[in-house]
Amino acid sequence: MGRTAPAIDPPPAPDRSGTKIAALIGGLVALYLLRYALLPFVVAAAAAYIVNPLVVAAERCLRTSRPIAGAAVFVAAVAMCVVVALWVGLPVWRDVRDIVLSLPESLHRTLAQLLPDRGVQVFGQSFDADRLTAAILEDLRSFFGAPRHALTLAVAGLAAVMGATLTLVLFFYFVVAGDRLVYGSARLVPAGRRARYFEILRRIDPVLGRYVRGVAAIAAYAIVASALGLTFLLRIPHPLFFAVASGLLELLPIVGPIVAALMVGAAVAQQASLWLMGTFVVYLTALRLSIDQLIGPLLLGRATALHPTVVIFALLAGGSIFGPAGLLLAVPVAVTVKIALAAAEAAD
Repeated sequence: MGRTAPAIDPPPAPDRSGTKIAALIGGLVALYLLRYALLPFVVAAAAAYIVNPLVVAAERCLRTSRPIAGAAVFVAAVAMCVVVALWVGLPVWRDVRDIVLSLPESLHRTLAQLLPDRGVQVFGQSFDADRLTAAILEDLRSFFGAPRHALTLAVAGLAAVMGATLTLVLFFYFVVAGDRLVYGSARLVPAGRRARYFEILRRIDPVLGRYVRGVAAIAAYAIVASALGLTFLLRIPHPLFFAVASGLLELLPIVGPIVAALMVGAAVAQQASLWLMGTFVVYLTALRLSIDQLIGPLLLGRATALHPTVVIFALLAGGSIFGPAGLLLAVPVAVTVKIALAAAEAAD
């Protein structure tokens, strides 16, 4: 009898954890270097998330394909944005122009109310409202009048136009081919883990969609409620500008509402009326209670509830690392990580 050949153990599978970590670090570095280019993608993806239910409904009602339904919704969404821009954007632009033109008077009035009549002493020099106003305005003229700053503003304006155009193109692509992008992303996941990947996506999608659409609805509510309150209750100048600014700042949790309240409070303080300041406190309290205790929980639900410290950390980390796009992505990414970790824990 021949001898039995000794059993040969199969070679151990190569450890690719180092490669995956290096790829993750490389991806994060690339995102950091391209952080300002992320903003059009973030805005376009959020807009596509908002209108996605309309695309699905159009597919079913028209009994057509996703590209045709997506193109129809895209045209309708762009037409609605144009109407809103003409209806709201032009008055807001006029408000911005008037605010800039009246800046010296508004600045002097605010400083005159904050400073005592005799002024303040700073390093042995006395500064009153007139002197401080003149110094601030001179600094502003020097800053914006410098050639390098003018060139920077011109480049920023050109970048804004190009970014808006890119956002529109990306929005069209996300609306028309969003489903293919989702399924195509599965190719980046090992074949053995794709089932869990799609399971996590199924859990994330409704929560993330509800969050994005809910935040957009809250911003719209804040614009309407602020416009009514500032116009008919507080009667401050340029109410539409402050209402739109307050609504857009609602996109940033915690930080945005504080900034909006300070802006409106500064405009109210220029009226020098204790009765108006008391009315402002009532208005602000009613607005915050309606958003935080009624509209917010109704639209967002409990699934996206995060501890305030987590929200603050996400905003600080996202804004400092990825700029404006990081501020918008901070809470959605935190919510996604929370759901993914919960799904992974449940699967184990």
